[in-house]
Amino acid sequence: MHQMHLVAEQLRDTEILHLTGSLDDANYASLAGVLATHLRICRQHGAVPQIILECSEVSYIGSVE
Repeated sequence: MHQMHLVAEQLRDTEILHLTGSLDDANYASLAGVLATHLRICRQHGAVPQIILECSEVSYIGSVE
């Protein structure tokens, strides 16, 4: 199992999510949950959700068939 770390940064009307570590089938649901929550909150406030997923420090992305 790989570890993923996520740090959120707000820049005006955009949320920047800095992803580090690894993303695989064991932890992708955590990332999906963060994205879904952000989208839901934006929609409740009538805003167009703007998200940047910054992945320059991701060392591994797994795939599942």
